[in-house]
Amino acid sequence: MPYELSFSPDFFGDAYNAKKKRRPTNVADALASMPEAEWNEMAKDVFGVPGRMLTIDTVMDKIIETNTCSNLDSPVSVWIDDEGYYTILVYE
Repeated sequence: MPYELSFSPDFFGDAYNAKKKRRPTNVADALASMPEAEWNEMAKDVFGVPGRMLTIDTVMDKIIETNTCSNLDSPVSVWIDDEGYYTILVYE
C-alpha cells in the first residue's frame, strides 16, 4: 500500500550538496548513491534524457510531484516515477 511523503525537509536533503553513501539518510544522498547504470536507465525511461544531462535537483522535483513511498519505516522506499518502478532507499 503506497503512502504520501509526509516527512520533514531534512528527509529530502540538499540536492546541491548530495554525497554518495552506502546507507543514505536523505533523498538527495540516495540519488547521488544510485549506481550509474540504474541512473542512466531511469533518466532515459522517466525523463527521456541521457543520464549525464539529468540533475539530482530535477529528479527531486519529480519525487516531490510523485509524492509516494512504499512504506513509512526505515529504509523508506521512495518512488521516483508514478508507477514505482524506479525507487531509492532512505535509511534512518
